[in-house]
Amino acid sequence: MSTLNLFIISTLIWGTTWIAITFQIDGVPPEVSVSYRFAIATVLMAALAWFKRSKIWLTWQQQRWMFLLGFLYAINYLFVYRAETQISSGLVAVAGSAILFFNIILARFFFGHAISRELAIGALFGFTGIVILFAPDVLAFSTQHIYGVSFSLISAFGASCANMVAQRNSNEGISITVTNAWWMFWCAVITAIAVPLTGNEFTIPTTTSFWLALFYLAIFGSVIAFSAYLTLLKRLGPGQAGYVAVLTPVVALIVSTLFENLRWQWSIYLGVAFIIAGQMLIIHHRSRMSAAPATPIEPDKNHQT
Repeated sequence: MSTLNLFIISTLIWGTTWIAITFQIDGVPPEVSVSYRFAIATVLMAALAWFKRSKIWLTWQQQRWMFLLGFLYAINYLFVYRAETQISSGLVAVAGSAILFFNIILARFFFGHAISRELAIGALFGFTGIVILFAPDVLAFSTQHIYGVSFSLISAFGASCANMVAQRNSNEGISITVTNAWWMFWCAVITAIAVPLTGNEFTIPTTTSFWLALFYLAIFGSVIAFSAYLTLLKRLGPGQAGYVAVLTPVVALIVSTLFENLRWQWSIYLGVAFIIAGQMLIIHHRSRMSAAPATPIEPDKNHQT
């Protein structure tokens, strides 16, 4: 498949998964929806790993890290689903872009990655954009928006922490397909356990929209788009492939405008402009670093971001 097609597939699918989530939270607890989604995704990923003849069984020590990864992604997805009960899916997607900026801070803390001036400015632009985006509603003391923004940022932070664990796990030499199969399994288990703990119970929704959204998120959002993006990442490197992250919230905003009647205000225009500018600076930095010639340095000091 061509690089352009891979880029389009990744962007369009991930840009529309946000609106698909809204069909899963209509009368169904987030814990139930997330558990169903990743139970299906686990089966698909395990089948893919078997087809690739990957070694799927892991040691107990490796499995503990997979459990942590599943736990962090459970936080990520549960708070995304809860955020979408408060604000539009497009705004949740834009707020979720904070993951890029959390990554910079956590990579510095856990791995000692240097924060260059370009990265610092990019992160500052991003957070400024998020503040501008939601400032009018927060200043008006809109409880709904305050909850929505808070849930979105907690979700982004959880995903960023998961990224740090995934980076650590990559050194183990475990295939990405196997890693995905296991963290999705644990995510499904953890969210299933959370169902009774939150006072909810498993139900079998009868609406067609729920099941269409569920299979779209599990098959397209969790398997196809991720596979397309990983292929893109392999061909182009993290810098250029990272532009998917820039365009995905834009697609989500357009979809939200068309189907959720999202009203664009000055704060949305200006906030999105700042966020995209920040992302572009971060991705430009990564592109330059990945294009730079390799230099012989000690492995434990290779902290380029």
